[in-house]
Amino acid sequence: LFTTSGQWMTERRGGSDVANGTDTYAVPEDAPSASSSVESATSHCLFGYKWFTSATDADMAITLARPEGKDGPSGGNQGLAAFFLWTREQASPNSGSARLNGITVEKLKKKLGTRQLPTGELLLDGARATQICEVGQGIPQIMVLANITRMHNAITCAGGMRRMLQLCRDYACRRLVAGRPLIEDALHLHTLAGLEVETRGATALVL
Repeated sequence: LFTTSGQWMTERRGGSDVANGTDTYAVPEDAPSASSSVESATSHCLFGYKWFTSATDADMAITLARPEGKDGPSGGNQGLAAFFLWTREQASPNSGSARLNGITVEKLKKKLGTRQLPTGELLLDGARATQICEVGQGIPQIMVLANITRMHNAITCAGGMRRMLQLCRDYACRRLVAGRPLIEDALHLHTLAGLEVETRGATALVL
C-alpha cells in the first residue's frame, strides 16, 4: 500500500509565525458529555483557509487547527493541535468514486521547479479529521513530519549527486578524444575532482 501525504500549515497570516497565524479551528464532531472534556473528543470538523498546502493531490494530510473550547479557540501555540485527515471520502459503500472531504481547491500556485508536486490554496469547510496530539503540541508534532521530509530531500539530493558523478566518470573512461580516454585530460579531470569535493561535502552534511 502506497499513499502520499500533504503537510498543511501556512495560512494567510502565517509565514514563519505559524503559532499566531493559524486561524483554522476544529469543532468536535460529537458534542462531549458533561463528564468529559473538549480534548477527549478526537473526531473534529475543520473550518479554515490554508494558503499554501504541499501535495494538494495527496491521499492524506497532517494539518494544524485550534480545537474549539467553551470560550472559543485559544490563541498562540498553546491552542494548536495536529490533525490527521483523509483528503477524500467514499461516495457510497459500493462505489469506487470518491469526493473531497469537506475540501475545496480554491487555487493552484504557479511556481517554478516541482510542478509534479502541486501546491494550492484550500478551503476547509467541515473537513473531518482526527486529533493526533494534545492541545499545545501541534507545532512540535507536525515538525516531526517536516524534519523527516527535509532529511528525505537532502539524502535524495546527495544521492543524486553521487549517481551523476558516477555516470560522468564512466563516460570519461569510455569516451576517446584524440586517441586517448577523456579521463586523462587534465582540465576534465580537474572538473571531476571539483565535483567529487562538492559531492563528498553534501554527503557529509547529510550524515
